[in-house]
Amino acid sequence: MNTQQQQQQQFFKESIGIPPANPSVTAAAWNDYRLLVSEAGIDKAALPIACAPSPVRAPATIDDIDEFLRFVDHPNSRLVNVRQPWASLLFGPKDVENRPNRLLPNSTTDDPHCFVAIVASKVETLTARYFNDSIIDATRRVVWSNLPVLQSMPQQIEPISTYRRQYSSQKIVGMIKFRCYERNEFEEFAGPASIWNNGDRFAWRVVKSIKFDEPIPAGRGSLGIVKLSPNPEAPHALKMAKLRAEIAGQLMRARFAASLRNQPEAAAEA
Repeated sequence: MNTQQQQQQQFFKESIGIPPANPSVTAAAWNDYRLLVSEAGIDKAALPIACAPSPVRAPATIDDIDEFLRFVDHPNSRLVNVRQPWASLLFGPKDVENRPNRLLPNSTTDDPHCFVAIVASKVETLTARYFNDSIIDATRRVVWSNLPVLQSMPQQIEPISTYRRQYSSQKIVGMIKFRCYERNEFEEFAGPASIWNNGDRFAWRVVKSIKFDEPIPAGRGSLGIVKLSPNPEAPHALKMAKLRAEIAGQLMRARFAASLRNQPEAAAEA
């Protein structure tokens, strides 16, 4: 048995514990897919559902960052804790955050988007098995998402030791512009299903993301949804005001970096 065949057989063994990426896939269809992968390879095995490719997300433009800056102090902007490695993957290939609760839009008009600061939850509470299972799951989905895997995966999915060094534990790792879809709305309004959509009641689809150069310490939190700009009389209002100021500072750094990226283009046009 050659190396490729060994990898295919390994996938078959590992994937038995991974649920299909969409609840509409039957157990029989999922098993047929796994068998086909073990025989023909993951590149030749068509998924049992139609899934949209997940292209590499383009860097945020100056206009994008200005929009984020406008919404930092908005009363509907949120702070959300996400477990690793999923928190970091939302700024890479993962384009859906699966949640049981609706994400309210920032606007009361027809703009359905919401701006959310992402906190990577405390790493120390997560077991090695959780990380192993999560990274196996994430690695397979990167392959399924039709990205140029060999080139992108080393930067997309980091080893457990990276997360264990706590570079992001209980820190705000970036900010995301989401659109929230209720179950069964995703394909109707967003097109083919995402391989990252687990079929939870709500799918928060990533529209634009900005990962911070320096994660911001946020302290203890929960997996709930917290207002980034609470009532001024709330007990945590001062803490949130400080976090908003630091978020704005990181966004300004990102804006400066975006302006530098634009300089060669401006020079070429001149």
